[in-house]
Amino acid sequence: MPTILIAGAGHGGLSAAKRLAEAGCDVHIYEKCSRSTIGHDWADYIPINALAENGFTPIPHEKLAPCYPMCFVSPMKAITAGPPDRKRLVPHGVHAGRRDIAASMIADCEAAGVHFHFGCAILQPLAEGKRIKGFSYTDESGQTAEVRGDMVIDAAGAFSPIRMQLPKECRVPKKYGKYQVMYAWRGVFNRLPGEPESMIDIYLYHRNRRGISWVMTEPAYMDVLLSAMDRPITEEEIEEALTDLRESNPRIGKTRLQGGYQAPLPLRRPLARFVCDGYCAVGDSACFCGPLDGCGIRAAIRQGQILAEVLLQAAGDYSVEKLWQYQLRSLEELDTARRCREDRMRQMLMRLKPAQVELLFQSGLIGHRRLRKPRDGIKLLTDYPKLLALLPRFAAMLLKTRVLKLCLQHFPKHYPHRPNLWQSIYEKS
Repeated sequence: MPTILIAGAGHGGLSAAKRLAEAGCDVHIYEKCSRSTIGHDWADYIPINALAENGFTPIPHEKLAPCYPMCFVSPMKAITAGPPDRKRLVPHGVHAGRRDIAASMIADCEAAGVHFHFGCAILQPLAEGKRIKGFSYTDESGQTAEVRGDMVIDAAGAFSPIRMQLPKECRVPKKYGKYQVMYAWRGVFNRLPGEPESMIDIYLYHRNRRGISWVMTEPAYMDVLLSAMDRPITEEEIEEALTDLRESNPRIGKTRLQGGYQAPLPLRRPLARFVCDGYCAVGDSACFCGPLDGCGIRAAIRQGQILAEVLLQAAGDYSVEKLWQYQLRSLEELDTARRCREDRMRQMLMRLKPAQVELLFQSGLIGHRRLRKPRDGIKLLTDYPKLLALLPRFAAMLLKTRVLKLCLQHFPKHYPHRPNLWQSIYEKS
């Protein structure tokens, strides 16, 4: 019976853990938080069947909130672009509390025989050459300990101390590039009387800050997000932004019910490589979150299932050659081509000035779902002379998107033992 060690109780790790434990593996999850504080204390979008279709107990209906279409607000707040019916429900989608999702998945994992070790902060991997044999951690009493097993699954998040300290020979990317990390502050406030014109407003370059802000109107509360690229938001910026948003959204009360802190989110395409001997990254650790919105719960849960299937087929041989099928299937089945397109679109938008983004709104280029269709931009740009200066940027974006598509089409079907051109081009495009 192989021993599987999972660093962090991320959605992908929990998904794999249950499946592996049901198959008879000895699965241990080491998580730095306590049982009651796993996950952020706010809600996020999740398809209503994401848990059930992967073998987990669904969240009770009374704990779910409806999901509505997004509207985009220009930097000067002069234009709001969105669908005609801004209050229709999004089919098959809901907002569920992250802690509710984690609690449901943990309960199912425990029922399957998974062992949890809470209050254990991961320190670094334990390696023998290129093979990962375990990791060290600090327990609740502050004592440092080591644990070893047959396989290590990294579900410790975007800045996992395991991935960040893997041996260079593993060739797993560690660093993030410019505009690839969003620091998001989230707060849930009481809702004051009044009805909004739209239920979800997303502000681009809010107060000239690279990043997004949003205001979600829920039946019982107001959900506010503030963000900045590549740096934390200061307390002064938070207060100024909240004051500004309350002027446009007078339903935002001043009593904070949840949240009130910020966390880094990876906004980029998936890593070019996230496996090595005895090691696999899953979910945020492998950067399988939305390059535009950072949402990755469903992808992480599905990726955990793929990982469990590959590990069970490997029958104890956790060499990188066997684990390569997990890398291959993740890139093929989790719509990596779309993620690459969105990544290039976001990179281009983050390099524009607020006035240029305002022009994109005026031209109609930014609208409902338009952000996901970069090819639509070329014709619109030629119709608006003021935007012709952006044509080279759009052309470069489309070219790099094409290069990434070709990279995915030529992804090695078997593990390349030597450094290959594919990984270099994919990471740099």
